[in-house]
Amino acid sequence: MLTYGVTEITCNKPITSVGAEIKSIWPFGSFTGTLEAYEANHVFLGSFSLAGSGPIFLGGFDPFDRIVCIDFIVSDIFPNLSFAINRLDFSINAIPGNLVPLPGSLLLLGSSLIGLAGLHYKKS
Repeated sequence: MLTYGVTEITCNKPITSVGAEIKSIWPFGSFTGTLEAYEANHVFLGSFSLAGSGPIFLGGFDPFDRIVCIDFIVSDIFPNLSFAINRLDFSINAIPGNLVPLPGSLLLLGSSLIGLAGLHYKKS
């Protein structure tokens, strides 16, 4: 993806996090990359900026799954503000509705209950 200055990505469904590796097209010179995250109706959630001269990673996270729009802004690139997005990752909070406890958790809970019952029995 080659662009100049700003790239906006809009999602059909809210996401939890987004990350991208960006770099300048030119093999020299430093630049500043900024990621801005928005919820519905373009309400600003926050931003993250990082300066670099090689590939940099910009990422954002919202535990409430409100991100629906992301702006990647690159500044301070000489001579023509060209940058590339090498990799773009999204994640959605995929917590299933029916959580099944791990066997180790059940064993710990069961042994704790047996221990508590044993203490109660000794006191009586």
